[in-house]
Amino acid sequence: KPENSELLLKTIACGICGTDIDKLLNPNKIKSNNSKLNKRPGKYYLGHEIVAKVIDSGSSANKSLIGKKVVIGDINVCKSFNILPECENCKKKRGIFCTNKHKRTFNKYSYGGFSEYFIRSEHQSLIIPDDLDTSIAVFIEPLSTAINCYRHCKNQNKILINGFTTISVLLYRILINYSFNNIFN
Repeated sequence: KPENSELLLKTIACGICGTDIDKLLNPNKIKSNNSKLNKRPGKYYLGHEIVAKVIDSGSSANKSLIGKKVVIGDINVCKSFNILPECENCKKKRGIFCTNKHKRTFNKYSYGGFSEYFIRSEHQSLIIPDDLDTSIAVFIEPLSTAINCYRHCKNQNKILINGFTTISVLLYRILINYSFNNIFN
């Protein structure tokens, strides 16, 4: 049962990212990378590029979300995990850069998108139109990463895109769309 601002979600579609593949095929690589980057290993939720349908809500104020299609993202980590005071990044809906991530406490039912049902905060859920193709909507995370990279690019920069990944292809398409001239791939 979802509580407070939590939503019970049914997975419609889930993308597979490099983290999912590495966690399954190379778990020691992730441990090594965490050690090199001085990161503490957190709980891994396989399948985090998710499109889901809201099945139930913990708050009566959120009952209007039932039946809506949503994508899941780190929009506001502070509100999602009831962390006070809310950091400046979360206030600007840039939760991926939350400075309070180390304060998160996870619900034991916060499974990833490879499960049939899972619970997330309403503050991690973004309503999408019913007619939006689900296979496109799962790209919210790599697209948001590419858009963030684009924000740091200036047209006079020389931009080298190394590799053929979802994020690099999306970044390339964004740069072409905004008429960047100095792209090398």
